[in-house]
Amino acid sequence: MGYYDFDATVIVVSLENAQEMYDLGDSVHDLMVMLRDPFNATAVSAQLEKALGPRFKAATWLEQSPLLAAVLVEKNVMLYILFFIVIVAAFGITCTLITFIVMKTREIGLMKALGASNRQVLWVFLGQSLVVSLLGILAGLMVGLLALHYRNEFLN
Repeated sequence: MGYYDFDATVIVVSLENAQEMYDLGDSVHDLMVMLRDPFNATAVSAQLEKALGPRFKAATWLEQSPLLAAVLVEKNVMLYILFFIVIVAAFGITCTLITFIVMKTREIGLMKALGASNRQVLWVFLGQSLVVSLLGILAGLMVGLLALHYRNEFLN
């Protein structure tokens, strides 16, 4: 099949050859059903168990592969890790902006003395935040696209 873990544990032969090799007569150990859409395996498994009765057990490729279970766990862990990375980055940006505002109290006072309203001062800082955010988004997008462009070289 081309997958080492699968090839090391499963032999795929015709029913007649398997029955002759194991001297089974008309019985079988296992049957493998291949589907056009592998994601329908759970539904087909339930239908097979219903049709075959309680003496038989149908297991899907999702249930039989510990490697796929590990990938599912890794996917969930990566979701949490990325979530916390984004939260830390958001707090970092917020702290930087608060520090910037605290450091600019003289400039805010000067703007107020020249007649700027609270709304105008707010828009100055929101504008700066918008520029910083857009530059960060563009830089992240460029680095991500560059990594995607060269990913095949890393995988080989």
